[in-house]
Amino acid sequence: MRGVTRAPPRRPGHLDLRGQNLTAVPEWVWSLRGLETLNLSENHITSVPDEIARFSRLRMLDLGHNDLAELPDALGELDNLSDYLYLSDNRLTKAIVARRIAEAHGGAIEVTSRLRRGTQFRLVLQAQPG
Repeated sequence: MRGVTRAPPRRPGHLDLRGQNLTAVPEWVWSLRGLETLNLSENHITSVPDEIARFSRLRMLDLGHNDLAELPDALGELDNLSDYLYLSDNRLTKAIVARRIAEAHGGAIEVTSRLRRGTQFRLVLQAQPG
């Protein structure tokens, strides 16, 4: 894996590693606490480990423009992921995305796709009335 070896967030709670030519999420990322936004877009990441569940405060996750073929089961443990989830330009299928999001959040889902470098998705998540 080339790219960032260790970079503290510029703003507390926010980490932007977009375009770093990463093939995996760096191990040091999992030691961060209190992340609310995580941008891992425009890399070559092939999988996201279940450690993603450590980010219980995460509201925004950008995994777009990578090489993901599957989503981690732990995505369903991110109860606060409500602002933004971006998955376009990966190797995901519509069925995988719809199933994972439905399992994770049980909210309204809008999934649209169009051909480009892979399948693109537009997801709309609506929080359940509390």
